[in-house]
Amino acid sequence: MNCYSCKNKMNSSYIKWLIELLGPVLLGSKPCEIITIPAFDNDKENKLKDIYMYFNNCKK
Repeated sequence: MNCYSCKNKMNSSYIKWLIELLGPVLLGSKPCEIITIPAFDNDKENKLKDIYMYFNNCKK
């Protein structure tokens, strides 16, 4: 399995930021966090692909 176990092993700065933001939510110490990716973001497709690849390869 190709799963990133810590933020230092990730190549995507966006995923690092996202995990830092969502870490407390994923660990259950904070309620849901709402984030948005603006429709006009030039890198939107890559961000969504990074999110999918990260969470698709990792178990909770």
